[in-house]
Amino acid sequence: MKRHMDVNVPCKDLNFETEATCPYGVLNPHVSGKLAWDFIVMFLVLMDATVLPFQLTFKGNQDEDSFDMAWLWITTLVFGIDVVMSFNTAVEATEKDLYVAPGKLITSRAIIAKKYIRGWFAIDFGSTVPWSQIAEAMTAGEGSSSQLTRLTKVVKFVRLLRLMRMLRLAKLGAIWERIEARIGSIFFVQCVALIRVLLVVIGICHWNACIFWLVGLNRNLFTELMSDEAQAEYAAGPHWTTVWRMTEAQADAWRWVDRPLSECYAAWQRFHEI
Repeated sequence: MKRHMDVNVPCKDLNFETEATCPYGVLNPHVSGKLAWDFIVMFLVLMDATVLPFQLTFKGNQDEDSFDMAWLWITTLVFGIDVVMSFNTAVEATEKDLYVAPGKLITSRAIIAKKYIRGWFAIDFGSTVPWSQIAEAMTAGEGSSSQLTRLTKVVKFVRLLRLMRMLRLAKLGAIWERIEARIGSIFFVQCVALIRVLLVVIGICHWNACIFWLVGLNRNLFTELMSDEAQAEYAAGPHWTTVWRMTEAQADAWRWVDRPLSECYAAWQRFHEI
């Protein structure tokens, strides 16, 4: 029993008003620095949930530009650091943890790693690794045309794995609970709750716009996984983005797919007006 107690050393001070550090270099999840980092991660997760759908739909048939590459590597770096920090952050004991009172912090690295691997590690790791970049690097070599065709489809399929980053949204609740407990102001918490509702509404509208545009394309991320015959058959059908249109304001015929991205983004609203 004594040996078990040694590997579950509680922090010296769990008062939120102090900046006490845990022993053995383990991070206290309640100190200001760690909460600030959690807030940065939460902000990037929310931004990624906005940027990624736009990249996969509106910019899905375009080459990656400097912003796309910069955003990918910035988020990969931050999320990677967060994984390392999670292996070195004390966790609160629960009723299932023997010899440690619930609510106390467990600072044993072995137990922290065990809990993390059984919990959020799979989601964090899967959503952090740049699978598409790895696949493209592995298929960069020369080969026969048939091999290149198969490898190209593999790369396109791997691009779908970027959607795993959306799984990080499930962690926002736990992160916000720690931040909310540190803030302590009921007025501020209520204001943030109101803003959160507004952001949810905006997020739903954003995702609807991305899905609406994706469905209207004659070639998108999902059709590229089909056979050549199936792609040709699907592309030959009518799609609202490729149908020629005439309006009173514009005498010449035009298509949504030829419009600027900023205008196409609002197409899901203007579609009902035309």
